[in-house]
Amino acid sequence: METEHSHWDYILVGLGASASTLIEVMHQRGALHGKRILALDREEKIANDKTFCFWSRDEVPVTQAFSDITNAHWSKIGINNKSPESIEPERYRHIRSDALYQKTRETLAQYSALVMQGQVKSIADRGEWVEVETQRAKFEAERVFDSRPPRFEKTTGTLLLWQSFLGFKVTCNREIFDPSVYTMMDFNVPQDHHTQFIYILPFSKTTALVELTRFGSEQINETTARMRLHDYLNEKFGKVEILEEEKGAIPMTNTRFQPSESNRIVKIGTSAGMIKPSTGYSFLRSFKHAEQLAANDYKPVQQPQFNRFSLYDTLLLYILYKWPHHGVQIFTALFKRISPQRVLRFLDERTTAWEDIQIFATLPPLPFLRALTHVTLRGLMRLPYAIALFAALVYLLLHAFVPAYGEWFKYGFVAIGLLVVGIPHGALDHQVKGLGQSPRDLLFFTLQYLTVMFAVFWVWKWSPVLGVGSFLLYSIAHFGQTDLMQWRRKSFSWSEALLWGLTVFTVLLAPHWTEVAAILSAYQIAPLPAIPFGSEVALGLLTLWAIYSVRQRVNGMRFSIVLLALTLPMDLIMAFSLYFIGQHSTTAWRHLQKELNLSSMALHLRALPYTAGAGLLLSGLYVVMGGFKDIWPVFFMFLAGISLPHTILFGVLYQRKSKSLPAH
Repeated sequence: METEHSHWDYILVGLGASASTLIEVMHQRGALHGKRILALDREEKIANDKTFCFWSRDEVPVTQAFSDITNAHWSKIGINNKSPESIEPERYRHIRSDALYQKTRETLAQYSALVMQGQVKSIADRGEWVEVETQRAKFEAERVFDSRPPRFEKTTGTLLLWQSFLGFKVTCNREIFDPSVYTMMDFNVPQDHHTQFIYILPFSKTTALVELTRFGSEQINETTARMRLHDYLNEKFGKVEILEEEKGAIPMTNTRFQPSESNRIVKIGTSAGMIKPSTGYSFLRSFKHAEQLAANDYKPVQQPQFNRFSLYDTLLLYILYKWPHHGVQIFTALFKRISPQRVLRFLDERTTAWEDIQIFATLPPLPFLRALTHVTLRGLMRLPYAIALFAALVYLLLHAFVPAYGEWFKYGFVAIGLLVVGIPHGALDHQVKGLGQSPRDLLFFTLQYLTVMFAVFWVWKWSPVLGVGSFLLYSIAHFGQTDLMQWRRKSFSWSEALLWGLTVFTVLLAPHWTEVAAILSAYQIAPLPAIPFGSEVALGLLTLWAIYSVRQRVNGMRFSIVLLALTLPMDLIMAFSLYFIGQHSTTAWRHLQKELNLSSMALHLRALPYTAGAGLLLSGLYVVMGGFKDIWPVFFMFLAGISLPHTILFGVLYQRKSKSLPAH
């Protein structure tokens, strides 16, 4: 591989619309003078491979910046067969991609920028500079503007649809188009189980771009799209001549794009979330993003993760995904009673909350209420520790109003939780160790495991104080490490993990000291003095962590704090079980699913022999330790025995996972 030793001020990765708008803003503000600039793109940007459209007033910066290459604009909008309406003072504007690319090259040429073709393999912040590696060379820069689109995948909690389209630029021998009117949506085409419409941009009375567009989870089939387009053209306009074609697909997603982790690497365009999820428009948003970057000295700008418009987008995407037949009804109603100017401002996220209410009042309410219910329930179930939080609320309500049912619920939750994840997540330690199915290896591992466990039991029998104390110490470390690996794997800190683990046990034990003392007395440990104001101490610690989680933006910690706060009025067994089963064990289970790349069912099958063995061991220990009248002292001794080797193995796993991460 060749290495380009020259150092650049700016490297632009990709020369699409987002890079073009950024270059134009930098050019207008004099930010390119005296800069060494390198532009890299996979292909030579010369073809008219797409068009860019947006609506704006004549006097605004984006209009002025690209007025020289705006080849058409329209002052009226058409929806279905409705009479065209004026959108003034806005105009809908059209830019050919070949004109935009040429303008960008000419601007870069004014600053002697180097434009190269190359596939970028990686971009890495090296501290004093950014390294950009292509297939043929490496380059260094003070700052990199990265417009490479991310890989879009449908994941849990996200919606991914596509605005896919096929368009013909056509001409005919008679005057059939109105050059002042663009047809935004004509739904008089078969919907094919999605939301489909015709989009028309007339460039003259005889020439227009006629495009079939689909909003849907599946991209439009080109063969079917050609048939639909030909049918529409024949029925609507008669014989036409096709001059050009354009096709493509734009992601429509509520994915939350990750911000740049370096001030030297600036994401722009799609990877910065500049595509409007519910419409697919991006040109104007990219220009506004470029202005934000200019105001921030061209460092990354943190985009708001959630606002009311993102909720609107999510609801519409959900409707289009689950019930696409409502699409025609919604979009038709949107323009039926509301002025097009207000609708366009709404789509640009420039309306007030009161205007939004007026707009939604004109739309069919049931699809949105149904979508809101589904999205809310799905969102609640995706919250960290959702099942534990739900169980906590149910238990508190039952305990307050029907205590007997509360007790049944508690023991049911403990029994089911231990069988489903509590014991099985530790019964997979042979998988964490990386053992295959060799009987000899499994037998040797099992004997080692049992040896450590019986050593723990012997310590508890010989010195209960030492047994309990050591159990608390390695449990603090293990619980803290597991939670921190879930919340902040990229900035793991042992001091933070230990402090968190200590807080967890303080919150679980201090408010329930009478119950703790009763269990300790079963081990013949002298009663310890009661902790004064145990609940108040626990609440104070949780408050400090809550402030810390907000300042550090540790989202998972916030839900854990809520869960722990809910345990304060509970008894010790329910409080400990909610955390141990509902948070710790389920978190470790998810880590195992990801590490082993197995489903929950596959994990249970692999854990089954060891889960059964653990149950037999607990039963045997209870019989051997027959002096205990209650199961819980035996259970905690059993838990201490299986936890020590489990803690060691998971510690190695997490260390292996985090060894490449920055030290703190």
